[in-house]
This record gives sequence, structure tokens and C-alpha cells, in this order.
Amino acid sequence: GAMTENKGVEILIAAYGILKKKFNNLQLILKDQSNLYGIKTDYLFEKIKNSKLNQKYNILNEKMMKDIKIVSDNLSLNEIRSLYLITDCYVSPYLAEGFNLTPLEAAACGTQIVVTEGGSTDDFFDKCMGYQIESKLVKMNEDLYRLEPKIDSLISILTEKIINKKDELKYTRAEFVHKNFSWGNVVEKLIK
Repeated sequence: GAMTENKGVEILIAAYGILKKKFNNLQLILKDQSNLYGIKTDYLFEKIKNSKLNQKYNILNEKMMKDIKIVSDNLSLNEIRSLYLITDCYVSPYLAEGFNLTPLEAAACGTQIVVTEGGSTDDFFDKCMGYQIESKLVKMNEDLYRLEPKIDSLISILTEKIINKKDELKYTRAEFVHKNFSWGNVVEKLIK
């Protein structure tokens, strides 16, 4: 999707940069829609470069950057499925989302998901799908709130539950999504 602030890509890159120092084989794939929205990942790296997180953890470095793959092309359904299947997890540390369909798509392919707790993904999240990042609700102004995913929670999940633990629920999660979130099931609920 668009690499807008609400997607939480900055916290994902920050967590990756911190973990990359510990896990040399770690790689990050970012799928953007810069061809549609005109927002490129370069601006994110510039924001992180000037952030307090980078000052504290020295996140951005040459070693870390060489293992980030950016996919900007439009992909077919089979290509998207292949992208989900080659990854250990799909991470969405969002601040605000309407529904956030892509983690559900990833789980339907059997990929573990890591999503912000307390947001829109709570509507479909089940423990067999993966993990939830602890967050707190932050008031932006009188009428606007957003979530703030905790970077320590994300780092802990990625370290202990993804990197160091074998995934034994791949087929369970895919079956759960297909059984509970097919278009037939969704339409049936609407008809009722």
C-alpha cells in the first residue's frame, strides 16, 4: 500500500535495524505502491535517519540497508502469494487502519502475521495467525486518536517468536482464514 505514516513502516524499519545487528541473516522486504501513490521508501529512510530512534540505536547503516528489498511493481495474485510464502512473517505495526486486509491475505497463505493490538485487525485476529504488538491509544487532538505500537514488544515478538521458534501452525492458520473469512461467510453474515 501507500507508505503513509499510519502504516507504521518507520517502526518496522527501526525494529529491523536493531535486530539486524544481532541476526546477520535477517532480511526485510517492503512492498510499496510508489507507482500508484508516488510515495517512495527513500523519504522513510530520511525520516528515520533524523529520528531519535536512529540517534539512540544507530539503526541505519550500510549492512542493514543491503538486506532490504523494495518491491514497487504491481504484482499478480500468484506473485503476491509467492511473496507471502517466501517470508517468515508479515509485519503490520500500524498506527491507524480501516480494515487492513493484507495481514488476512498473508495468513490465508499460511504466513505468520504480526499486527498492532487494539486496532482493526482485532476484528479477525486469532492466536493461530501469529502475534499482536502491544500498543497504547494516543489522543492526537479532540476528535482524533491513533495507536502507538511499542517497539520493544515488536522486537521481542520478532526475536523470540519468529526467529527462534519453528512455525508449526502454517496449515492451521490458512485453514482458519479460509473457513472463517471466505466471501461466502462474509456475505452470509451480511444477509442475516
